[in-house]
Parts: sequence; structure tokens; C-alpha cells
Amino acid sequence: MDFKSMKYYLYWLYCQFELITCSYLMEPWEKILFYTFNITMLVMISYTAYLFIPVHISTAFQFFLYGLKVAALYNSGLPNKKV
Repeated sequence: MDFKSMKYYLYWLYCQFELITCSYLMEPWEKILFYTFNITMLVMISYTAYLFIPVHISTAFQFFLYGLKVAALYNSGLPNKKV
């Protein structure tokens, strides 16, 4: 893919984005506010996901391992043993 067609493709994507968000109807100052708000929200959601998704995955994994441990003890015939 050459540079000219890549430039045209990126411009086409930008036009599609403006059509989908109806931002082509906005004035320049409205576009700045709109894009600033959207980028801020995207950054905040990404940062939150970066912080909390690993914690949730770790907790779910520990819960799953605890369930396997309880099932193994139950199946081994030691139901009176405390976990």
C-alpha cells in the first residue's frame, strides 16, 4: 500500500467517524469540547481497566483454585477435614 492510498484511507476513516458522531455539523469550538470530553473518558476508562481488571482476574483465579481444593478434599473422602 503506497503513501497516497494510505493517506486517502485515513481521510476516509476520519470522514466516516465524523458522519457516525455527527461532528461534521458542529462548529470548531464544539468539536474541540466534544473530542476533549471523549478522549478524557477513553483515557479514564482505559486507566481504570488497567488498574482493576488484573485484580479481578487474580481474585477470580484464587476463588477457582479454592473451589478445586474443596472439591479435591471432598472427593478424597475427608469431609470432616477443615479447609
